[in-house]
Amino acid sequence: MSVAAEIQTTVPPLLPGGTMIMGHYGAFREDPLRMFREAALSGPVCRLRIGGITIYGLNAPEAVQHVLQTNYRNYRREQRVGEAVRLIAGENLFTSDGEAWLRRRRLLQPAFHRQRIANFATMIVGEAEALMADWPDRMARGEYVDLEQAMTRLTSQVIGRAMLSVNLERDAGDLRESFDVVSRYSIDRIMNLLTPPLLLPTAKNRSFRQAVLTIRGALGKILAERQALAEDEEPAG
Repeated sequence: MSVAAEIQTTVPPLLPGGTMIMGHYGAFREDPLRMFREAALSGPVCRLRIGGITIYGLNAPEAVQHVLQTNYRNYRREQRVGEAVRLIAGENLFTSDGEAWLRRRRLLQPAFHRQRIANFATMIVGEAEALMADWPDRMARGEYVDLEQAMTRLTSQVIGRAMLSVNLERDAGDLRESFDVVSRYSIDRIMNLLTPPLLLPTAKNRSFRQAVLTIRGALGKILAERQALAEDEEPAG
C-alpha cells in the first residue's frame, strides 16, 4: 500500500508513552527533541496527543506531498500555530486555506521556481556556516554555545535574506530583535496549553505587541523604499 493510500484508509497508532488525560504533553515539555525523534522513527505518519489536541506528524516525503500538494483541499491549518504570523502580516500564504491559499500561491509562483529554491538553499548554507565560523575557537576556550539563541538568529537571518533581501544582523538590529521576541512568544504559546488571551495586558503580550508594531513599521518602510526604487527605474513615457 502506498503512503498516500495509507493516509486515507488507516489511522496511525498513538505514539507510546502518553497518559490518559494529558497525552504526550509531559514528554513534550520535558524533552521535545527526544519526543520528535521517537515520532520520526515510528512510521511514515505518526499520531500523538497534547492535552485534548491530536497531532499527526508526517515523516515521509510522500506523506508531505499528499497533504500539501496533491490533496491539500482536504486539510486545514491549525489556527493557533499561525497566530503570530497572522497578527504581523494578516491573512497570507502561511495562514490561509482553500481558494484564498490557492490564489496567493499562484501569485507567488515565480518565487517557487526550481532555481530560486536552489539559491535559497545556497544562502541558508552560507548563513549557517557564517554562524558557526567562530564555534571551534569558542569551544577551544571552553565556552558554551547557546543553541536556542543561535538557531533563532539563523532563522531570522534566513527570513530577512530570503523574503526581504535584508541582513538583519548587520542592517536592522531592531527588526532582528523583534523577530526574536515573536519567535519566543510563538514557541511559548505552542509549548503551553494554558496561555492568557492576547487581549490581556501581560508583560509577554505587551512585549509581543510592541515587536509586531516594530516589524510592521520596518516592513512598511522597506516596501516603500523598494516601490520608490522601482518607480525611479521605470523608463520615462
